[in-house]
Amino acid sequence: MPPAQTPQLLRAFFEASRDAVRCLASEPGFQYEHSVDALTETGARRVTSGETAAGLFFAGARFGTHRVAGEITYGDREFFINMVLAPKTLTARNGGFALWEWSVAFGLSDARANGDQLVLTPDRVRAVVGDLGAVLTEIWPKVAVAGLDVVATIEAARNQRRQESAEAEAERDHQHLATQAAEAFRNRDYPRVIALLAPITSRLTDAERVKLRLARKYAETTR
Repeated sequence: MPPAQTPQLLRAFFEASRDAVRCLASEPGFQYEHSVDALTETGARRVTSGETAAGLFFAGARFGTHRVAGEITYGDREFFINMVLAPKTLTARNGGFALWEWSVAFGLSDARANGDQLVLTPDRVRAVVGDLGAVLTEIWPKVAVAGLDVVATIEAARNQRRQESAEAEAERDHQHLATQAAEAFRNRDYPRVIALLAPITSRLTDAERVKLRLARKYAETTR
């Protein structure tokens, strides 16, 4: 993305973020602030009001009342826009959950709560943040009074997604190693077959277990 476009994106993001949290403006203790960090090879650097971020950045629009607190974020390499939210009583515990997680937990699953990535034009920034604000307007009162039971539901769903992701990754690794092992077996490179399959014994199919057993047998006889 051309660096010259960054100021327009940030301006759109902060303007849209203020509008998105306007539903909380009349609540006691309402606060809003925003900041942006320039992401450089040496790390993140807070950009002051007299500077302009160029290239990669990470922007945050933080908001809160006496009852809820949250943040809308934008940037990094994926140019991802997201919102996190939590009851004020629970922010110290976990820092909040994504708006879409709250939406699902309340049985109000809404695609607008997901945010989006690769948001690269000011108009798209305003649209995505506006969608987040629309969902926030609808569900923040439920979030404000959410108890530990709702939090437990969200955490259980999050853990399940992590397990499913880890399992999918492990299966991809298994398939990759099994393919390499099959080629090594055809080439009679039995030590390589053993090196590839032995570490994942618990995931092997019956046919792969036979292949590993034969590789061990043939490796012994060729010593």
